[in-house]
Order: sequence, then C-alpha cells, then structure tokens
Amino acid sequence: MGRHNVSGTYAYLKNIVLGKKREYKLDTLEMHSSKDIVVLVEKSPCAIGYSGLAYATPRVKLVCISENPEA
Repeated sequence: MGRHNVSGTYAYLKNIVLGKKREYKLDTLEMHSSKDIVVLVEKSPCAIGYSGLAYATPRVKLVCISENPEA
C-alpha cells in the first residue's frame, strides 16, 4: 500500500528507497492519505505500507529505512 502517485511521499520513496531503476509493484494499492494506509495495514494481515511517524499506532510495527547509495 502506498500513497497516491501525486504525493510527495510517493515520490520520495520511489527515488530514495526504490531507486531510479525500480518501480512500485503494478498492483500496489494507492491510498489518498497516510491515515488510510495505516488503517488498512492494521486490518490486513501481512500487509506492508508506508507512512509518516505521526501516524504510528501500537498495532503497526515500524521499520526504519536508510538511503541506499547504490540504488
């Protein structure tokens, strides 16, 4: 699950995490808000999504990422 493709978060994750050579999976669900992503991840076993820390909840595990200079 990810943000809508006009979102700054979408662009940041695309450029920094995936890198220029990779794309989002074709069937990635695009949500309109970070809150929507968190709510859906909470309700969907094994779901993966991204959001800002401000939307963290006790039911969603947080994972830290760092920039990959080789991407």
